[in-house]
Amino acid sequence: YAVTGADRDWAALRSDLLADDKQGKVNPYKYLYSAYAARVITEQLGGGMPMWVFRGLRELMSNTLVRQSDVVVGMVERSTLDIVRGGERPRLRDMAVADRTSTWIAQEDRERVFNAAAGVFVHYLMFGQEGALRPKFAQLLQRLVDDAPPMEAFRTVLGEPDALEDAFRLYLNGRLFSYAGFPSDIRIPRDTIPTRELTPAQAAAERARWHIALGRPKEARALLADAMALQANLPAIAEVEGTVYDTERNPSAARAAYARAIEQGSTNFFVHYRWAGLTWASPTMDAATSAQIIKALTQANTLAPQYASAFVLLADVHSRLGSNDEAMVAAVTAVRLRPSRSEPRQILAATLWRAGQKDRARQEAQRAVQLAADASERQEAQELIPALERESPGK
Repeated sequence: YAVTGADRDWAALRSDLLADDKQGKVNPYKYLYSAYAARVITEQLGGGMPMWVFRGLRELMSNTLVRQSDVVVGMVERSTLDIVRGGERPRLRDMAVADRTSTWIAQEDRERVFNAAAGVFVHYLMFGQEGALRPKFAQLLQRLVDDAPPMEAFRTVLGEPDALEDAFRLYLNGRLFSYAGFPSDIRIPRDTIPTRELTPAQAAAERARWHIALGRPKEARALLADAMALQANLPAIAEVEGTVYDTERNPSAARAAYARAIEQGSTNFFVHYRWAGLTWASPTMDAATSAQIIKALTQANTLAPQYASAFVLLADVHSRLGSNDEAMVAAVTAVRLRPSRSEPRQILAATLWRAGQKDRARQEAQRAVQLAADASERQEAQELIPALERESPGK
């Protein structure tokens, strides 16, 4: 099982199951590998990949097999082929432009078919024609990373989608599918694996954190009570309490819990970031509180220098306080960390606007619109410049 929590990704697996290394067999770790692959794809290629690329790569990598002497990638599951062959599937021209609003994504039964078809098509580009298309697929990915429009990139590199339909149909209905194997030695010396020993209180708090990620606050609270009885001043207890209150939409209680965790010496980046966000949203603000917010966000960025959201908030705080130089550094860092996300572009646009660079601000705002992940984020980006104009009328 795999789930994303507020401050980390969680994975749980049974170690007594073995994956069958025969072509077409179901991998018992597929869901876990799928979640891990999704994270890696997003980190390496950015969050703006077309749906068929993201889901196709995820599908292909999810059936990875780790064996004693090698790692096997690209085996096709029989169930995947059955899904695609069993009825209507998206044509390549529809697959190439599908987004979250497409009926192939929005409808659960059709989404399953879309994911399977995307997986087989990516397999075709990776392994079909004895690997002849693999360089083109790599070229396509690079164009997409460079922000080329999805259909334009598809046509430029692979040609017209309709022209590929017959070849893909033959591949889909074929009997033999290639895959790749890479030598690997999984006999890792135990003393090279970093470990840390947990006290009973720490173990209870970590299990509570896992339950929160699973959406089980009742079980989490029971474990927190156990941890509290063992070690009342453990920062992790207050950290998890803050997350519980966050999920219950109780911002004042969450803020107080995060503050306790910070006072107790929490080294969790998310605690510092979330306290700052909840405090910044408060209707009352003074210079001392603003300074504490900046300190908390700076600490969050020190603890997790790859967490773009903390830089976004830090840029917003500095920008609204008139510290344009500091705001610009934070905003540029956020964009560098997440170049294909809309939110960092929005905060950079706002920072540029407040610094008087309105032409550049409009350019970044337009880029934010293009990178929006859904209709809500697109609307937010479209309304940014009008909101800034209202903020400083006549300037």
